[in-house]
Amino acid sequence: MSNVHDENHMTEANAQPRVRLLLLMMPEPLLRGMDIATMVSTEIPHASLPIRMHANYPILPRIASIGTGTPPIRHGMHTRMRFDPETGTIRPRRSDETGRPWIWDLVRRNGRTTSTIDWPLVNDERDPSCVKLLKLNDEASPTDLSEALESHLQTDLVTLAMNLHLQGPDQSHRITPEIARQAVGTVLERLAPRADHEHLLVYITTRTFDHLLVFGRRADSITSKSASQHDLPASVLDLLEIPKTADVPGRSVLDGMDHDESMADWPSLAPEAAQGDPIDAAVESVQDGNDEARRHVVNWLTSAWICNARYRGITATELRYAELVCELRGDAQDLFRLAVSADLVGDHKIFTSACERLRSEHPDSIHDRLATTLATAQPTQEQIRSVVDANPPDDMLPLQRRTWCDAAIRAGTKERALEQLAPLVSHGEGLPKDRLQLAELLMSDQNPRKALHALGLIGTNPVRQPRLAVFRARILLACDMQDAARKLLKAVLDATPMDSEAETLLGSIAPGNGD
Repeated sequence: MSNVHDENHMTEANAQPRVRLLLLMMPEPLLRGMDIATMVSTEIPHASLPIRMHANYPILPRIASIGTGTPPIRHGMHTRMRFDPETGTIRPRRSDETGRPWIWDLVRRNGRTTSTIDWPLVNDERDPSCVKLLKLNDEASPTDLSEALESHLQTDLVTLAMNLHLQGPDQSHRITPEIARQAVGTVLERLAPRADHEHLLVYITTRTFDHLLVFGRRADSITSKSASQHDLPASVLDLLEIPKTADVPGRSVLDGMDHDESMADWPSLAPEAAQGDPIDAAVESVQDGNDEARRHVVNWLTSAWICNARYRGITATELRYAELVCELRGDAQDLFRLAVSADLVGDHKIFTSACERLRSEHPDSIHDRLATTLATAQPTQEQIRSVVDANPPDDMLPLQRRTWCDAAIRAGTKERALEQLAPLVSHGEGLPKDRLQLAELLMSDQNPRKALHALGLIGTNPVRQPRLAVFRARILLACDMQDAARKLLKAVLDATPMDSEAETLLGSIAPGNGD
């Protein structure tokens, strides 16, 4: 009996690591009362990590960011379809037609095996039998689903997506909490680690937040308090014991680096074209009369504008996207985006033209009122109240609410602006400018810890952002985090030795143990 046990132990020790990755896309009401940790097993070690959202992207580019570890401005995947320049038609995207490699591409590079089930945006990687069962219709039983998954479990990496937002096209079949709980429970039971070399990652994404759960032996060694939207590929490679090369984005959650001690690189504001789609060719095709591609182009440009604006702010690239969408469609929201883009870039001619079109084509719309408020150097309380009466801020789209906040701050009503900026940032829908503005408001309100949280990664790169790094250091000092502030200020002075503000602030801090 002892020999059998020793043999099993040796087999276990020599086994290659395996990872199962489950992406759960679900509305928050279905998630309530669903304790994922206990649904797997109370005996399996696990770690629970909230995700720091760089930006709250629309669902398809967000899934691509999760699966590639890169923002939409890098991967360029905004739609399920893709324009084919050779045929001039719109067709489903292949898995190799991306601006950046997927997680399973990184794993295959190292000679390991992968299996992908129903992952959005990747039509040629799906298992038809599993896809049918994952639609959660009345004919799909837990046994069928478990058996369909069985054939995939011998690969080194299994990636499976479950979309619990779905319902029948005629609204007749809705996913109830009971159906969702049963389906998720079946999948978790089948994917749960059964040996030391197996791990399960559950990435949950809702409209307003993301969360990561890690199950398996190595979960006990995770000391990180949170993870980033871009950390999944590096974490999977780490668990599979595959060396992480320089081109792999993010960091592994097993690295244990605290957020405020890292010198994470906030994205460059320099325009950079997305690499995942030949969008310029598609635009030219539409302008030449290809109506089939029109909807694809409008959807792609709109999503790219939203994602890029939330990730890095408005640049000339976003202004161009907004102009193209207005040429191809031009509804009130499109014109408002164009007006905001032109205002932020400083193109007065385009801004004036967009406002005039709003007034003539969409009179008395909330977009027109906001554009008018935006154009006013010193809006009055009456103007702001008029906008609020037309459409309460809680019901506004993020872009509208942001414009309302700008006007409110100019009018000196910072309390009302604070009420509206905070949800934008907490839901990951704010621009870097919004985070900075919220942090400044919170500091003036004597709330430095909330200000630090609002900043996110802003000011953590002293080379590119010395001014913002000094501002962050002031907040750290107000939070009584002297060691972190000292480290950041020294990094600023290493990059810019003549920075008098950083030098003065550093001199005001009591020497640390290492000084």
